[in-house]
Amino acid sequence: MATLYTPAAEIGPTAIRQYLNAGASRWGYGALWWVWDAQRASSASGTAFTGAYTAMGTDGQYLTVIPMFDMVVSHKNANIDQKPDRDVSPSQFQTIVQMVLAAHCPECQ
Repeated sequence: MATLYTPAAEIGPTAIRQYLNAGASRWGYGALWWVWDAQRASSASGTAFTGAYTAMGTDGQYLTVIPMFDMVVSHKNANIDQKPDRDVSPSQFQTIVQMVLAAHCPECQ
């Protein structure tokens, strides 16, 4: 399990913090992984993302582990070399992951 070392609110520079944590995202940094910053959980039991961690590569490459559901979500942008403007932002990927979670566990939303 990845450990949070740098909370989302302390990621620097500010532009990176805003890019990574747009919308409902809340990723801090751990050792080689971006780690869900659980301090923002709205209830004592946490959220579906409690304990989650993710790797973010260039232009829309992502791998996210969600331990609460024994789930791994992967996103590969196979066309990036042909069309470099087709990157996927962390916020867009977060939306994809939330849609997958909603399909898997509607009561968790």
